[in-house]
Amino acid sequence: MRRHLHFLLFSLLCLSYSCTDGEDDLVVEGMRPVYVSAEEVRDISFDGPQAISKAGKIYVKGQMLYINDLARGIHIFDNSDPANPVAKAFINIPRNFDIAIKGNTLYADNGPDLIALNISDPENVSLSKRIENAYSDDLVAFPPEYEGYFECVDASQGIVLEWESAMLTNPECRR
Repeated sequence: MRRHLHFLLFSLLCLSYSCTDGEDDLVVEGMRPVYVSAEEVRDISFDGPQAISKAGKIYVKGQMLYINDLARGIHIFDNSDPANPVAKAFINIPRNFDIAIKGNTLYADNGPDLIALNISDPENVSLSKRIENAYSDDLVAFPPEYEGYFECVDASQGIVLEWESAMLTNPECRR
């Protein structure tokens, strides 16, 4: 009986070693971070009107509307005729999720930074100040509003700009 038990344990041990050839890799659909450099995330541009992708907060200042487009930037509309707002401009602010206005200053997050924009002339908005690394970048350690497998963030790759769907092999992170 003891010899049979030894043989059984030896067989199981051999079998477990034979299963490590990569054929049992877990391949699943999940999310993968898209990285950019700090310079790229801090590249703010002032452009013509664009379509809104994912509206966030809306602020009214005088006759102007400022609409946050999540992760992209801020749309500026002339709201003189509330029944027919006119798109005036788009401020491209990578990784922008939140905005606030006080006086003639619009505050926005820009990746890990806080920026202040002078909006006293809505047709000629300008960057007033940038506070680098005002926010912890832990906010993008995982895909927002997502549950499932994802590729773990590697800060040495840069700053996470967004998340994309991908097929992942043996992902180490899950939420």
